[in-house]
Amino acid sequence: METTNDGAVDYKTTTQQQVQARFYTQQPRYSIKDIPYNISSSVTGKELNDLISRVLGLAKDVVKFDFLINGQILRVPLWEEIEESKLNTEEVLPIEYIVKQSAPLPRDSIEHDDWLSSIHSNTNGQVITGCYDGSCYLRSIKKDCLLLAKISGHSEPVNSVKFIIPDSQEDYVDFLSASQDQTISLWRVDQTDYQSSCLVRFKGHSESVDCLAVDPECTNLASGSWDNLLKIWSLRSQDDEIPETSSRRKKPRTGAPPVPVRTPLVTLSGHSGPLSGLAWGPDAGLIYTASWDHTIKVFDLNKSLCSRSFLSNKVFLAVDYSSRNRLLAAGSADKFIRLYDTRVEEPSTLAHPSLTGHVNWVSGVSWSPREEFQLLSGSYDGLVKLWDIRSPRAALYDLSGHTERVFAVHWAAAEDASFSVGADSHLRVFSMSSRQ
Repeated sequence: METTNDGAVDYKTTTQQQVQARFYTQQPRYSIKDIPYNISSSVTGKELNDLISRVLGLAKDVVKFDFLINGQILRVPLWEEIEESKLNTEEVLPIEYIVKQSAPLPRDSIEHDDWLSSIHSNTNGQVITGCYDGSCYLRSIKKDCLLLAKISGHSEPVNSVKFIIPDSQEDYVDFLSASQDQTISLWRVDQTDYQSSCLVRFKGHSESVDCLAVDPECTNLASGSWDNLLKIWSLRSQDDEIPETSSRRKKPRTGAPPVPVRTPLVTLSGHSGPLSGLAWGPDAGLIYTASWDHTIKVFDLNKSLCSRSFLSNKVFLAVDYSSRNRLLAAGSADKFIRLYDTRVEEPSTLAHPSLTGHVNWVSGVSWSPREEFQLLSGSYDGLVKLWDIRSPRAALYDLSGHTERVFAVHWAAAEDASFSVGADSHLRVFSMSSRQ
């Protein structure tokens, strides 16, 4: 056995050293007796999995486990984790084990006529996609993504789509679409005949509108644009709405009322580059904005000002907030996914190590609606990755299938399914099976 100058064991040259470990789990059905076990410092997660299975009397690979040491999933030989985390092996090493996430299963792949920019779902088992042909496509998740309605009305590509009330059980669904034609439209689709109508058009941006977000109460809409501005709009009827008169729009059907135009409640500046992503915070008073100016800003809507900023050296392309862990995930042009703790006051505090694995711009992020530590990402490298943020150096799984850049990802709560769209004009769906 060799030691370093401070007396610690040098595991680089002594990988067969014995370590005492205590194994525990938060899942009672798989718990074992709380006693120390002598294990080799060279063991890997696979060997620890075999050990726990033997103690439980399980057949090989019936249930697979991941192992957490110092809050990180073990992806390297044990001695490397001990050395990197500077753990004291004079004491019994606590190791938590969890049931391993099952691999997502391919479900559907639907081709469209043009690039797909955006995706969102509701709890009625429906999904809406935004397309570069200026249209939106409403589909039934439960019926193999059967096309229910094609909604056209924008004169340029659609950049973002959002259902307003994802859990609505009405006989209609409402959703929003933002476009390069500088406008946002509020649509209503009847659930009996799937006829659509434009209820309101939101006007105020002077450049392409790239991102939308609806507040938790579904009363306000936020939009971000290439004019560098954040605008907040009311989703409730307003007395000062005026009929649309733009000659660029198609004339309404005979007898149909003109589409009213709504103006923003407030316009907020602060970014020096286009806005690329939006996410509401834990209430309707905070919103996070990602931008090409290398910053994420936090806007306090009660005070109408920017309260703090997260800084980077590259463009931010996507952002998503999790109410489960209060973390903000951000995709960047430097190929990393950064995780910020929104509860910490320091302006650029990373809550966890950055997630590394993509080899091109990270264009989309989406937190799991059920699992606190799981996240989806999409990239210009054509891959969608499923992450456990406790394993920052390697994704759990790659969800392959896209042949071009991925533009957006979405994790649907109702169906426990993932959706991704991109430059290959395909909507791809995976079943996100839960833990074993």
